Amino acid sequence: MTRKANLAEYSTRMHRVLEHIDRHLDQDLDLRALARVAHFSAFHFHRVFFAWTGETVGDYLRRRRLEIAAVRLAGQPKLSVLNVAVSVGFGSTESFAQAFKARFGSTASAWRAGMGQRRNSGQELRNPGQVRGSSGRDNVSTFPTGAAMKVKVIERAPVKIAYLTQDRWAPFDTLRWRRLAAYPSAPGKPPRPVSSRSADRGHRPPRGA
Repeated sequence: MTRKANLAEYSTRMHRVLEHIDRHLDQDLDLRALARVAHFSAFHFHRVFFAWTGETVGDYLRRRRLEIAAVRLAGQPKLSVLNVAVSVGFGSTESFAQAFKARFGSTASAWRAGMGQRRNSGQELRNPGQVRGSSGRDNVSTFPTGAAMKVKVIERAPVKIAYLTQDRWAPFDTLRWRRLAAYPSAPGKPPRPVSSRSADRGHRPPRGA
């Protein structure tokens, strides 16, 4: 197998694992179970996962569970904190409360109340430090309510893209985005890769793959 094909295979397997995790956060997701999803041995999967995400499996699972819980607390106000905790794999409100406060610096109830107040006041739920336009306002496009939109589906040839992910609760990392935008594509050559090191990291091919 060529290096290019090998990288593509690793990418397919690891994205399959990440999707599996998000679909089964309410279940036990141990190292061996996830290794089987990727069709790797547990030892090899542990090394590949860390190289790909920059996190151990345990750290990644804990982060995703808490981030999804935060989204559900804000977006589903009628769902109890206990049900939110159980839906992302926590066995008790005590363990969830401790982990949530360690991650976000507030209780789950206070987080939900804060999100509700922002929505009621019309305040934007944006990342601290988000880039603003020259007018001093956020770069957010608005559309008139009920405006008719004409949608047209266009098929284009496959292209290679570069992307970075950003933790929605972390300060906006302007430097990384400027670095990405500064890489021009030479004729016939793909853009140089930029690795992401934020809390919600971009996925990189394992070293030596």
